[in-house]
Amino acid sequence: MSSRTRRTARKSAATAKTTTAVEDTGVLSARPRLTPLLNPMTPVDWWFLFKFNSAEEPGKPKPPGLTGIFDVPGWERPAYEESGAKFSQRYAFASSRNPQLAQGRGILGAMEYDPLGSTFNQVYSAHPDECFYVVWNDQFYNDPLPIKGAPWGHSKGMLAWDGDGNGFVMQVSTPSWPASGNRHFPRQSDGNTLGYVTDDNIEVSQHFFALKVNADDVKAILRAMQNSSVVTGVATGPVKKETGKSKTKQ
Repeated sequence: MSSRTRRTARKSAATAKTTTAVEDTGVLSARPRLTPLLNPMTPVDWWFLFKFNSAEEPGKPKPPGLTGIFDVPGWERPAYEESGAKFSQRYAFASSRNPQLAQGRGILGAMEYDPLGSTFNQVYSAHPDECFYVVWNDQFYNDPLPIKGAPWGHSKGMLAWDGDGNGFVMQVSTPSWPASGNRHFPRQSDGNTLGYVTDDNIEVSQHFFALKVNADDVKAILRAMQNSSVVTGVATGPVKKETGKSKTKQ
């Protein structure tokens, strides 16, 4: 075996070792654009996340920093521990790669490497011209919109797509999260990272579901959202960005 061949073999072995060390990801690929992610480098067609309640899985695997990754600078995480509030960000997940529920690692939604954090981060960290989004939630707690009861839809989630109409829809059950879809329109008076919101929306169980969509899907979902009277904005800002060139224009 030549020295060049040996170097190539060692490099391939090192690459394989690195790849298999990543939890539940399979072979790593180039980072995709606007699709459900298990981590920043692993796209899937769908994922489902179940956040445990504070009675079954109390606390956090490891306390996060004071400022959340999707929060305006200076915003500090509510002192749930000091107030006696109960909370949990432990979770189980399934995906199109592995449809059986498995225990998740880390802190759900507070990191860029869990399914929720990495999927949401694609949109939140993007330049406003790179993608479009609609965020809806009937319990924004006045930032950016007031709480809405009937006849408004009791629904929460996010739809995001690129200029070709490819993206994802994410349905969530958490009050007051997410409340801003992009860092250029940050939430000003509350947290925008799961576990950093003033309302203790991580005490009881919550669920999250993300699904890959195309341009036709986006159009159908937008029509369904209007029919369901979801609570969102009418102008570009924290909860909506629809201006620009997109194949979803009708």
